[in-house]
Amino acid sequence: MLLYLSIFGLIISLIILSYNIRKFQAKLFLGIFFLLLSLYGLNQWVFVYSGSVVMLAIFSVNFSSFFFLIGPSFFIYVRSILKDDASLNRKDLLHILPAIIYLFAAVPHFLTSFSHKMDLAEKILTIPDFIFTYKSTLLADLIGPTAMYYLRPAHVLFYTIWSVIIFIRYLRLNKNKELFQGQVFMIKWLSALMFFLTGLSVGQLAIMILTFLFDQGELFFTVNLVQVISATGLTGLLLSPLFFPEILYGLPRIPVIKDEETGSKDLRLRGVNSFESDYMDLIAARSEKLISDEQPYLQVDFNIVVLAKLIHTPSHHLAYYFREVRKQSFNDYKNLVRVNHSKNLLVSGKAVGMTLEAIGLLSGFANRISFFRAFKKVEGVSPGQYLTAIKNNESKN
Repeated sequence: MLLYLSIFGLIISLIILSYNIRKFQAKLFLGIFFLLLSLYGLNQWVFVYSGSVVMLAIFSVNFSSFFFLIGPSFFIYVRSILKDDASLNRKDLLHILPAIIYLFAAVPHFLTSFSHKMDLAEKILTIPDFIFTYKSTLLADLIGPTAMYYLRPAHVLFYTIWSVIIFIRYLRLNKNKELFQGQVFMIKWLSALMFFLTGLSVGQLAIMILTFLFDQGELFFTVNLVQVISATGLTGLLLSPLFFPEILYGLPRIPVIKDEETGSKDLRLRGVNSFESDYMDLIAARSEKLISDEQPYLQVDFNIVVLAKLIHTPSHHLAYYFREVRKQSFNDYKNLVRVNHSKNLLVSGKAVGMTLEAIGLLSGFANRISFFRAFKKVEGVSPGQYLTAIKNNESKN
């Protein structure tokens, strides 16, 4: 069961990555999380059920450093969803530090011969307590081999608790804000992930502590109960994407959005099919109205995140609209409206006495080069040539 579940998890992780890696950056961390989680499940199967010396020699220690990335990848995914921003900063490098430390500490094991690894695998299979005495890495000399095995589930549990804290804090402070407005499924999704991951990490940590401190025969029912909790956590995590297809394939549901004029909530959760029509039409109407009325593109720092906040729409929904509906990058759209604004200045005569560079700056471009490049891409000619053509037409008339 664990083997098939782990293979299934690997497939799920590949689906998440293939459908979302270029769409929603936050899903990249989710895909990595499921990939590492599946690898962890496969590692558990090798140690507990496979009985294969060769498989044990391959998996023992060699993949352990990756398991210190399970917690960070989950935490960064949750944080990205709550902030609607998947960008990373320098401080985020600290999250991968434990994995790097463990990787370097395990170098002596990597350099040993495969025959030596086979001998170790045979001892693990024949002597159950050997795994708690073998110093597999340099860290084991500092904190002891037993503590090394506690670190992995404890590390995941730490990040799970951290994720729960920021999630609860967000819901308390942003109860009436738009990111989760109508997106009840997202709250349920994150809650489910945290619930099952807590069960898995607590269960794994408890199993290791009980196995080390007590004779398993004396605590048969207790240990098996903890194993059930751990297995339920892993199973729930790996199967959860099946119950949230919008997460698996990157298709958000249509949210309930309050009409600003009537005050009514006329758009309900109607699934992915409605998303392609009603919700996209709403995003188009709101963005076009804002662009026309308030002209936010005249600000140099105007970007998709700014527009998303102004029309009260998650930025990944807006990105989906430009990519799938308009078939146009946001940057091209932004340059188009700016170029159209500059053309209006030239045609209307409002730019008389201004340099072309000044016109570009008034249209939202950061400098002359970006203005000329965008203008030529849209019109096929430079601003100077366009202005000359206008004057020639006026002289003829």
